Amino acid sequence: MLLATLPLCAQFSQLAATDDGRQLYFTSQMLFKGGGTAVTQSWPESRLFRFGGDGLSLFLERGPLASTFSISSSSGVTNPTVTADGSLVGYTLNDVCIPAGPNCKEAGNVTQIRGTRSIDPGSGTIQLSRNGKWALLTSVDEIVRTTLLDLSTNQQTVVNEGPWYTLVASRYSILASDGTVLIFSAANNQVTASLWKQGKQTPLDLPTSPIAITDDARTLIGYYAPPKGPAQLVSMNAASGKVTVVAQAATSLQAPVFMGASNDGRRILYRLMGTTSNGAAYVWDSATGASWQVPLEDGELATDGTLNGAGDFAFVATSHARIVKWTVQPGGVATALFPATPYCDDPGPVAGGSLARFHCTFDIPAADLSGKTYYEGWPMPVVYSKPSDLGLQIPWYWDNFVPKIVSFQIASPSGFEPSFEVRASDGAPAFLLADAGQSTLLGMQIVKGDWSGYVTGQPKPGDIVHIYMIGLGPVTGDVKTGEAAPLTELRPIQWKLGCNFAAADGTATAADLLFAGLAPGMLGVYQTTFRVPALPSGGVADMPCTLSSPTSAVSFTPSRPGYSMRGGVITVLPLGH
Repeated sequence: MLLATLPLCAQFSQLAATDDGRQLYFTSQMLFKGGGTAVTQSWPESRLFRFGGDGLSLFLERGPLASTFSISSSSGVTNPTVTADGSLVGYTLNDVCIPAGPNCKEAGNVTQIRGTRSIDPGSGTIQLSRNGKWALLTSVDEIVRTTLLDLSTNQQTVVNEGPWYTLVASRYSILASDGTVLIFSAANNQVTASLWKQGKQTPLDLPTSPIAITDDARTLIGYYAPPKGPAQLVSMNAASGKVTVVAQAATSLQAPVFMGASNDGRRILYRLMGTTSNGAAYVWDSATGASWQVPLEDGELATDGTLNGAGDFAFVATSHARIVKWTVQPGGVATALFPATPYCDDPGPVAGGSLARFHCTFDIPAADLSGKTYYEGWPMPVVYSKPSDLGLQIPWYWDNFVPKIVSFQIASPSGFEPSFEVRASDGAPAFLLADAGQSTLLGMQIVKGDWSGYVTGQPKPGDIVHIYMIGLGPVTGDVKTGEAAPLTELRPIQWKLGCNFAAADGTATAADLLFAGLAPGMLGVYQTTFRVPALPSGGVADMPCTLSSPTSAVSFTPSRPGYSMRGGVITVLPLGH
């Protein structure tokens, strides 16, 4: 079993800092146009950037090594690792041609170490010890193999190897500066951890399996799920086994997420994730037992982060497309390393062919965004643009497994072109809500049966109403990205939709569905038409619906969108169709 790196779902991720905090390396899929080091390729991929005394610059991209026939969410440069003094930087190049050049036969990954020395350890992922003496290569072929490289002698030692069920933690540091390696093995659904040093393996007797080791090899960090209560992030003394709770979620809907530790484990950076993987960031201090919150803007959440070696500085990537540096002390101010990039909030689940709604920090007319908005490098239809609100059509092409990049070719003070990741599925049902200032039943886009206006009060039994929705999945009939649904032919949905008119006490009556399909003359919007049944006493207080595909069913209401849905097959149509 392989524990791979976390998905690159934020504008900036995978942060690595030097001990003095003067150099920071991070990855981003956004195109960079600033600093005299603009990227050479136009497609979205993970690139490695450096922030230091000379400002922000592109450190590395795949360039001519990029494979043109193998692309994934991890394509590009990933997993940066840096020594304490910044003299060496390691990373993995994913989806590169082997061999490079026009005769490329296959795509693979390679690791590199660059700086005062140039080393090519091989395929896999690489970690550097802070003192620059050691490198740890984890490779996956027919077996999983972890190899320790002594960079002073070039000696290589296999630390751990085994079949696929060997657990290898590549997201966090498992290498210390004295050559100690945290290794794992799995058998009978049980994961056991050991410390390896100079050929000797010492099993760890701990209540939970650690995920990381500090650079001094004295502290282990892991997660613990107590028999009762929410998940915990814990620090464990490697010698005594003593466990200290670093953070505990307040409810079962939260979970602490480890992001980084000082070299001695004295301070630990984490975030408390909720319904998304983002959350408020904190630095735990072992001397006081306190957790200090990293000060961010209102509504701004941490997406990733790291500490410098001494734990004096926290670097945090945020949901507002910033990276901030915070001197770790109560009452301190977090400072952005460079100007914020214009961004859009995570839209949540979206569906192919449907309208997707984005809340953005830029306000640009739709006509000016046309031709400057892209989905994986292909032009993306702009349905509308309002202050802080943008409507885009997800193309009639999607892949349930691979996240896609939406990007904008607009001016940005940071030098990065705004872009973000979306995951489009076969369906993601939601009501289309009324515009600000409109007063309608339940806040929906609900129109009277004779099209004379919005339904603003309680409807009467037998009334016909039209309700607009998005994300209702595939339809019957030809569709084309960027073209409104035809006026003369209907495009009904292929799945089953059922809705109820519900009272405040929960009693509900099924609505008679007359039609559900693409709204004629509209782009990416579905029209549903119902005959109002005999209403429950007290009138309509909610409208719960269920959308059912051959393989799944998702419930949704006007106030709660549905989750992503699969339809049994992945629909793949050429863009523009």
